[in-house]
Amino acid sequence: MAGAVQINKKVTLLGLAGLVIVLYLLYSWRRTSVSVLKHDDIWNSLPNQLPAEHKHLDEIPKDILISRNDVKIKEEYLKLTVGDPSQKVTVFYRDAAPLQRRASGKARCSVLLLHGASFTSQNWHKIETLQLIAACGCRAVAIDLPGWGKSITDDTKKLATREKPVFLQQLISTLDLGKPVLVSPSMSGTFAIPFLMGDRPAQCDSRLTAFIALAPVGTDTYEDFMYHRCEIPALIVYGTKDTQIGPESVGNLRNMPSSKIFPIQKAGHACYIDQPDVWNTLLYNFLTAVLKET
Repeated sequence: MAGAVQINKKVTLLGLAGLVIVLYLLYSWRRTSVSVLKHDDIWNSLPNQLPAEHKHLDEIPKDILISRNDVKIKEEYLKLTVGDPSQKVTVFYRDAAPLQRRASGKARCSVLLLHGASFTSQNWHKIETLQLIAACGCRAVAIDLPGWGKSITDDTKKLATREKPVFLQQLISTLDLGKPVLVSPSMSGTFAIPFLMGDRPAQCDSRLTAFIALAPVGTDTYEDFMYHRCEIPALIVYGTKDTQIGPESVGNLRNMPSSKIFPIQKAGHACYIDQPDVWNTLLYNFLTAVLKET
């Protein structure tokens, strides 16, 4: 009798172990199938994608293109306290005021632009994205993240992972950006993704008006169902020559129900740098659509 009980226990344990292995394999397969996709797979599986051709995009009006030259961009420094009050975070930023405003005197929207590890806020100035946003009537702010560009100072503390979304919240509040459209390329995803999702992804609309993802890192930190709860407009952009981070970020962020995906042809990981005219045209179209809803 005792022997039979021992055998049953062993069978039960083996069965549980087998079940755990099966569940793990299913989970791993699911994550891989969602996160790492070939470009053709992405297009075939997304009914709400934007077409690959650029013909459907409205051209940027000539008056806006011309008025970009009238945009004034100021350069400022800001000190924030994140965590330990004795330690400050020094931030350099470029601020482009809108050329047109609402009847209330406020900007039509605000756009906060982050950057990748090899770039700074200067790149947004150079490719005239700051000027375009301001010419469209929105306030554009591009920052050098702590430790990059002109935000490298002796008194700037290194932010822990948990402090990065807190930093963004304090920055947005201090600069009075309200609920901005957040633009996040590459490395800046370590700041943007946890800020976007927060403790409650369903409340992402209390933090942001819209989200533009340029192959950000860190998208695999959250599960598909969590992204599905974040319902703000999202534009997911990647270069067709980006074979790693781009497809991975698309595979995860596509679960945002109000997302659209747009590949930029003949562009690598920094697709907005490789094809700035296409990027700016895409941004103009997205902002125009978002502003119609606000």
